[in-house]
Amino acid sequence: GTVVLEQVFQIPGLGQLLLTAVEKRDYQLVQALTLLAGATVVLASLAADIVQAFMDPRVRLGRK
Repeated sequence: GTVVLEQVFQIPGLGQLLLTAVEKRDYQLVQALTLLAGATVVLASLAADIVQAFMDPRVRLGRK
């Protein structure tokens, strides 16, 4: 999603950096950006689960 938006609106960012890295075959940078994106998704999901557990008393965090 971010790659398309950055290309359409000509905004420099990580998506454009990823596209440039792919074009130049910079595999280490592609791996690093992919790892960064994956870690961001995992951490955002974890944060959302924790916030939901605090806001909704019916949700428990692994306790029986």
